[in-house]
Amino acid sequence: MNCIHAYNDGTRLCLMSAKMLLLTPPWMGQRILDPAHVRSIADAVGGNVRLLDRGYVLLRYEKEGEAAASDTASFIIDGQHRAQVLKDHFAAHPAEPDFSVTATIKIATSEEDALGFFQALNHAKPVKLTEEPALVANDHLSAVLAAFNGDPKNPLIRAHKTHAPYLSADAVRLWLRDVVVPRSYTARAAVAALRAANSRILASGFEATTQPRRSAVTLKFALGFSRPEEWTPFLSHANDAVPDLLL
Repeated sequence: MNCIHAYNDGTRLCLMSAKMLLLTPPWMGQRILDPAHVRSIADAVGGNVRLLDRGYVLLRYEKEGEAAASDTASFIIDGQHRAQVLKDHFAAHPAEPDFSVTATIKIATSEEDALGFFQALNHAKPVKLTEEPALVANDHLSAVLAAFNGDPKNPLIRAHKTHAPYLSADAVRLWLRDVVVPRSYTARAAVAALRAANSRILASGFEATTQPRRSAVTLKFALGFSRPEEWTPFLSHANDAVPDLLL
């Protein structure tokens, strides 16, 4: 990948091969892939996939002040349907020569950054939140991050992958998307459930036998040692109307 321009906001315009682009997975927080939209794009280009050589936006997670360790920290945040057309084409025509595409790379140093960029990117695009569980989950995740990440220098829920005692935002997002939103729980109920689960873990003989566990006790945050199925029993619609100060 060759970045050919850096914008004043830190965004980069980069040149890469189409097949390299396809190694980048879609970001979890965006719309579910729509096969009908993929077909409409494929029909529009009429087999000339080289027309799909622009318009991709990648989100790259980096720690503040340092580059990400590998490309596994990058995700397609806009252009997943065009990328799927390319993927299908190369799968059907394995001998097809590669070609260059351009992509805009946006850097995120936190999950809050990623959510903010996605919301700005989609500000002009009409969305039906009730029909898009992943987008509703984004709104819920924003509330969860606000509740737990009081110290921006030491967030308890961290972008992409992390290690205990901290909790991966990806794990929370999947729980919100697959469990909380389909069952019509609000963001308030999700926050209350996570707080209740955290309190139960710490009060149920949590042993500070390792440095990560000792850190969890100090931080009063042990969700990094739990699984999403342990949070679900604490979901309650009764918490939908509970004031934030009482959660």
